[in-house]
Amino acid sequence: AGTVASALGFAWNQSSSITAATKYADAPGKDRIQRWKAYYVSGPVFFGSSRSFSELFDPAGDPDNVVIDFGNSRVMDHSALECINDVADKYGAAGKKVYLRHLSSNCAEMLAKINAGRKLPPYEVVERSKDDPAYDVAMRS
Repeated sequence: AGTVASALGFAWNQSSSITAATKYADAPGKDRIQRWKAYYVSGPVFFGSSRSFSELFDPAGDPDNVVIDFGNSRVMDHSALECINDVADKYGAAGKKVYLRHLSSNCAEMLAKINAGRKLPPYEVVERSKDDPAYDVAMRS
């Protein structure tokens, strides 16, 4: 019983530690300057923090191009992947594009599988980099 209570306490503490710093930038577009917003996520994304993670974003108020950078974060489990996909879907429904940075290759593969094994929708882009972390995501059995 003590182990379960300790695990629940740990999950609760970790769920409240997720934050995101934001930064705006302008970039030249085809026929106009495009406004971008970047979210720099800090803290673990997992079943216990997925609600807090979702609440960090503003699909209705954000510009057409949004970067979510996981450089100071780690995607821990399948529910975190579902949550990332749900956030991207909200941006897609608003006609916006999301660029996901610093995800492990395993995360990128699993996001594609969540979308019924197809490639990611056109509004959800995983940007690959030599600086991407290397780890696997815990999956439900």
